[in-house]
Amino acid sequence: MPKVADKFGSKPFGALALPKLRPAIERLSSTRASGGAVKRCAPVSMNSPGSTRPNKMPRRFPPPWSVEPIPGGFVVKDATGQSLAYCYARGTRAEADTAKALTMDEARRIASNIG
Repeated sequence: MPKVADKFGSKPFGALALPKLRPAIERLSSTRASGGAVKRCAPVSMNSPGSTRPNKMPRRFPPPWSVEPIPGGFVVKDATGQSLAYCYARGTRAEADTAKALTMDEARRIASNIG
């Protein structure tokens, strides 16, 4: 185990680990000390043969999305009416600059790019 001192004193770093984690830390330390590489698992595709999941996952926020004006900005909603994003703005360029906020035109363009 590496002899790295922690900020609380001269205890090795591994001495602070929980008892359940010590075997894993020791295996990792011994693997690296012996020059071996750490083994990693291959990613599993949901569409791989033998998978019980469908080819396409259902969408959480079904299209079409719409942009609706609200007082002080715009809201992006999905087909079921669920609000997905709010873009708040100020009425004039001077108000937006003073508040360091968006203008109504900028908020509309951002909302339309989201939806």
